[in-house]
Amino acid sequence: MQVWAIANQKGGVGKTTTTLLLGRLLAARGQRVLLADLDPHASLTRAFGIPSEPPPAGTLDLFDTPPKAVAAVSRATPIAHLRLLPAQAGMATLERRSATAPGLGLALGQGLAAAAA
Repeated sequence: MQVWAIANQKGGVGKTTTTLLLGRLLAARGQRVLLADLDPHASLTRAFGIPSEPPPAGTLDLFDTPPKAVAAVSRATPIAHLRLLPAQAGMATLERRSATAPGLGLALGQGLAAAAA
């Protein structure tokens, strides 16, 4: 399993577009791809036409106690070999929650590792 992160604190620099294009390219080559939307604005999630209301199951559920499995909260897309882990607006509260929840920062890595097994 390879994990790629497309990140930048500044908005409007092409993170969503880059992620979507790389995901489509790899999926078109037959690679199994999981795109995890970690942005509270859920731009990547919206690009797949998933509405914000009601909030979809997704990335935030990996940080629950007990955490949900990636397979349970990711969804198929119209693109073969490409799945999406949708974002929810509640992602904005995650940093604040991490101060009182030891190990919360490990949840994403653990969820992805379990999904790859």
